[in-house]
Amino acid sequence: MKVSKRIAAAVLCAAMTASLAACDSVGKDTMKEDSQTYIQGKLDAMYLGKYNQEYLDLVDMTEEEAEEMYLDWLYQEVDIFCGSYGIEYQDDELDDEIADMFKDIYAKAKYTVHAATKLESGNYAVEVTVEPVEVLSLITEEEHRAVDDAAAESLGKTEDDLNAMSQSEYEEWYKAYDRAYAEGMIELVRSHMADLSYQDAKSFVFQLAEDTDGYYYLVEGDLQNFDQYIIAY
Repeated sequence: MKVSKRIAAAVLCAAMTASLAACDSVGKDTMKEDSQTYIQGKLDAMYLGKYNQEYLDLVDMTEEEAEEMYLDWLYQEVDIFCGSYGIEYQDDELDDEIADMFKDIYAKAKYTVHAATKLESGNYAVEVTVEPVEVLSLITEEEHRAVDDAAAESLGKTEDDLNAMSQSEYEEWYKAYDRAYAEGMIELVRSHMADLSYQDAKSFVFQLAEDTDGYYYLVEGDLQNFDQYIIAY
């Protein structure tokens, strides 16, 4: 089953990009060399939870701050997953369970960061070759429907039972159904981890642009756009 991934989360991703740009600008002196280090370090931190000291020194960031960036990005993926699959009632326990699932998926991320080039505009371009992870995209419509049906059936209520419920009783039932459905989707995704594969490699180009203070920042929207290549939904 193919699900549109990023529309609902566009504002969240854009806001995160802006906040990161404010705290990890790259100085100008060795930009061509530093740009590759910057992109490699940022992607490793955000997807693999690996914090290269050269990157941390470059952007004047602590490992604790880098881990916070990783977790922020990870839990945005949780929200995207819930939005994509219609999971409506999130709580900390469920979010943590989904986050653990995505940690395992992110750990399989496959990309290669190439050397930077300087453009005529003065921006620096860094090409990244990425092979999208295929695991969510392996879910079929039939499997999705089966999880949905099993969640409803697990609560043992007939259509007549539902119709006879008060509003508050129905809401309580629906929350229980939503949780059972969410747990079923997590189980389904994990069942496909053994079949995880990769799509053909795709190319993405990040750009670092200079601001009025002589520092370079990742062009707004690049992370959001690149993120769509990491996992095939």
